[in-house]
Amino acid sequence: VIMSLAADANPQVDANGVWQAGKYIPAYLRRFPFFLVRVAEGSDELALCMDTTAPQISTTEGEILFGADGKPTPILDQAFVFSRNLEAAMQKTRALTDMLTSLNLLQPTAVQFEQNGKPTKIDGFHAVQREAFAALPAEKLAELRDNGALELIYAHLASMAALPELTARLAAAPPAPAL
Repeated sequence: VIMSLAADANPQVDANGVWQAGKYIPAYLRRFPFFLVRVAEGSDELALCMDTTAPQISTTEGEILFGADGKPTPILDQAFVFSRNLEAAMQKTRALTDMLTSLNLLQPTAVQFEQNGKPTKIDGFHAVQREAFAALPAEKLAELRDNGALELIYAHLASMAALPELTARLAAAPPAPAL
């Protein structure tokens, strides 16, 4: 997910580091301070962990995570379910990425534009190459359709088509506050 076209800035976050109302916060960030780890290498069993140094964690206020009986409270159960669902989505994303890579559809991509009169380049991400996608044989397109990837590819291509408008808006706007 590209959250900003400016380095060290995010127009969805105000100068105090607070997300603006109504702006999308990626699930990977929403699950924090919780995260999952595999109980053992190669195991499917996951354990919910938390970053105890995170500012969201307090020993004096907020929701309790364990009841008097030592069992998880609903808020901790919700964190586990959310984190487990995120992990499942990430596994699906990895499988999709592997498939797109095997079909030579994903290529390193860069966006260049001017901001405040200075050339700016954003790179370090991959995108589906429209020409390679259009050249796929019918049986590969059917395979992508059957496993649900075709819809995601079209959504990705539509999203990438919006980049020129975003870069034009960024070029015309004052710099976002630094994070």
